[in-house]
Amino acid sequence: MAKTFIAAVPKVNHSAEVKNIEADRLWPANLIYDTDFNNTKNGNLSIDVLESVNTDGNWTVVDTGALLAIPQVTKIKYFHQISETRLVIITNMAHCLHVYDRNFSGLSFADIIGNCKAEGFVDGVDPLFSGISQVIHDHRDNNTIYVVDQNNSAIRLVRLQNKTATTIADKKGALTKNSTLKYWQIRQNLYSSNIYVLLRNPNHDISYQ
Repeated sequence: MAKTFIAAVPKVNHSAEVKNIEADRLWPANLIYDTDFNNTKNGNLSIDVLESVNTDGNWTVVDTGALLAIPQVTKIKYFHQISETRLVIITNMAHCLHVYDRNFSGLSFADIIGNCKAEGFVDGVDPLFSGISQVIHDHRDNNTIYVVDQNNSAIRLVRLQNKTATTIADKKGALTKNSTLKYWQIRQNLYSSNIYVLLRNPNHDISYQ
């Protein structure tokens, strides 16, 4: 029987309010989460950072400098690891995707997809989003992610390599405010309480509940 480890968030010199948490794909024995952090090297600026903690409670700050390099990334609304070496961050502005590469030394900024200062509903190159609330990666292709575009009640397919977006579901009301999208790897589909998207089909067959 596999052992289940529960790692307590360590008591460090900041208010450890954990908002999002995932198994750390780069450090398999760790959990990665985002929390607020008073960065004394930057004038006590209160920012959100990613931390990784192992089952013994030892923690490390994944990054501060790379996040501070982009002013919008001071408050993390949501993050998701696409692979061991790449993750996406959504800030409180929630209209764009901040893509970072990651290795054992930390993070390095890779790209921004969308317009952080302007919301809208535009597909193709230079897409516009409005209120991104969740990101899921396609387990078959680390270059493809699915974005819950909450204010547009849409699911958008985003290709990281060419920075394009395609709307695959946009029925008004299909995604409620609290909708959470899941990826079912065996069946290769996306689903929530009121929508079902078949990814095996190139046309992304959709069923609304």
